Amino acid sequence: MAVVQEVIQPATANLSSKVRKPSIFTRILIVFLDNYAMLRSALHYYKRLGIFLKPHMVPWVAGIIFGVLFGAWAPVLVVGIKKGVGWMRETGSELPLWELILVSLAIPGYFLIRGILGFANSYLISSVGFKLLCDLRIRLFEHMQQFPLGFFHQVKPGFLNQMIAMRPKILQQKALTLINDIFRQPVTVIGLAAGLFYVNSELALVALVFLPLGLAPVLIFTSMLRNFSKAEEREQLGTMTVLAENLSGVREVKSFAREEEETTRFKAAAQKEMHRVLQTRKLIESVSPTVEVMASFGFAAALVYGIYNKIPEETLLAFAAGLYLMYPPLKQLSRVYMQAQRSGVALEALFQFLDTPDPMPRAENAYAIGQAAGRIEFDRVSLDYAKVARVTLTDSRPEFLKRINEKIQKLKNQQNDEDAQGVDAWAGEEDEEELPVEKEQEKQPKKPAALSDFTFTFEPGKHYALVGRSGAGKSSIFSLILRFYDPTAGVVRLDGRPLTTLDPKWLRNQIGVVSQDVFLFHDTIYANILYGRPSATREEVIAAAKRAHAHEFIEQLRKGYDTQVGTKGAKLSGGQAQRISLARAFLKDAPILLLDEATSALDAESAAYVQQAVTEFSEGRTVIAIAHRLATVQNAHAILVMQEGRLVSCGRHEELLRTCEVYRRLCELQFG
Repeated sequence: MAVVQEVIQPATANLSSKVRKPSIFTRILIVFLDNYAMLRSALHYYKRLGIFLKPHMVPWVAGIIFGVLFGAWAPVLVVGIKKGVGWMRETGSELPLWELILVSLAIPGYFLIRGILGFANSYLISSVGFKLLCDLRIRLFEHMQQFPLGFFHQVKPGFLNQMIAMRPKILQQKALTLINDIFRQPVTVIGLAAGLFYVNSELALVALVFLPLGLAPVLIFTSMLRNFSKAEEREQLGTMTVLAENLSGVREVKSFAREEEETTRFKAAAQKEMHRVLQTRKLIESVSPTVEVMASFGFAAALVYGIYNKIPEETLLAFAAGLYLMYPPLKQLSRVYMQAQRSGVALEALFQFLDTPDPMPRAENAYAIGQAAGRIEFDRVSLDYAKVARVTLTDSRPEFLKRINEKIQKLKNQQNDEDAQGVDAWAGEEDEEELPVEKEQEKQPKKPAALSDFTFTFEPGKHYALVGRSGAGKSSIFSLILRFYDPTAGVVRLDGRPLTTLDPKWLRNQIGVVSQDVFLFHDTIYANILYGRPSATREEVIAAAKRAHAHEFIEQLRKGYDTQVGTKGAKLSGGQAQRISLARAFLKDAPILLLDEATSALDAESAAYVQQAVTEFSEGRTVIAIAHRLATVQNAHAILVMQEGRLVSCGRHEELLRTCEVYRRLCELQFG
């Protein structure tokens, strides 16, 4: 590596100071640097992939050994044909027919052994590939769970599906196959070449002299392939984003009768992806014919040479068989380098994701003991979503590779637009890098902070209500209590301890949540309620459902608690789904309860029952409710009036009507 650096650095230093217009030397240097950097990058990530291979090392090594034996078995046929056909030609007329048939069965025997070795190699490598796919997906999913809620609002729809489902699949299909080919195919080619030289060295030289000419395009095409592969993944993400958005917003699509527009949008994304895929396939598929044509010239030259020099028929037959067996591994080897770059792109993206740290890490010795009393203190807290920690994918390449890529980019930037097109013809298209997360809108007016200097203490055993217009900061208070975000100023404490010192899992187990936007899993009613506390008994689940006034309608269903609720609870009414959500929170039996207008989807009678249930359940608990209907919070111990992220006033209903203009205005808008 040091030698390469010594050569590269002076050359690039010279170019950066002198070269203004690209020369053929500049273009060749770019191709060389591109290939060198990509090869080193692929090797780096394949080495890191070895960590995931360690648990499956025995079957993987066994598969490689069978692959090597498969390759080493190939030249046996070449030598066997020459000797066997020659012997049969000399003695065949003297042998009985049954002995001749018995000797000829050596050919099926050869292919039987070859088939067994090939099957063992393919099956073992495939089994390791599927296990690696499973391990990678689990590790990626586990890592994804550690990210804060803001990451899932920040990332593009479809990106995580592509990261966890698609990219590991590429590795399972390409990476291990390539590793297997690196061991298996060279042994096959070298063995067959040795067999050909054994049969006739002169013929072998004539036939193989053309092969190096077929490998030259591989280096040029590979530079283009990496850029095409990245572009292909970006277009694939675009297609998956359209699909994910359509599935999430199918109700809106149907409501506005926009099926045709959505189909047009998906068609455009799919066609862009198809265009990129075809570009990539054109590069990959053009390599094999090039190698094959070069090899066929060698075979034609060897045939002319053999006939002209009257070489025996058995030698030509053995030679033809050897070249025939050599074509498939040669074509595979010609693709190995290019496929390594493609899988290297996927590996780089995966390790970028895995190397990205949680911007809200868990503190060392995080507190997670006993049950919280429920005292929540906000001390001069501000929250500005523009300043909260955002997830930025880590560039996990070694520093050396980063420097090489900077040199390549510097060389390209020195060229004018017209000449840059010439470089792209060599080095491949270079699309503008597109981040896998939503970009900030430029020149957007600065929004006020979601919370500004908010100070308040929620005491245990009391019922609080948050009121205010949309955007006043009510939901932000919930997000801070659940530590979906950390404040940009100030501190939030639970029972005197800052939330940043608490175990997030323990913290959230102390909080029950009922949201206005109810989410139910595509499972049974029983499983959805049990999600609140998986260790609960069936009796406790039913008791929670009764407390939420859900038991009555559940019993009327044909399958009762075993009824499937459908996607996001689609088979239930809005009120029924909300009562299931409320039962789930009751079952959790947490000391803190957060309610985002828990009765908004209920009819008046059910709302009254649920309000009574919430009142009974609130005994001894800290209850904080976001109130959109002011009639539901008039009995709260304290009502917090919010406006533009600030606490305007706090008190009971009658007091606020007298003293708070903002609250009085809200009441007038609702009650007239």
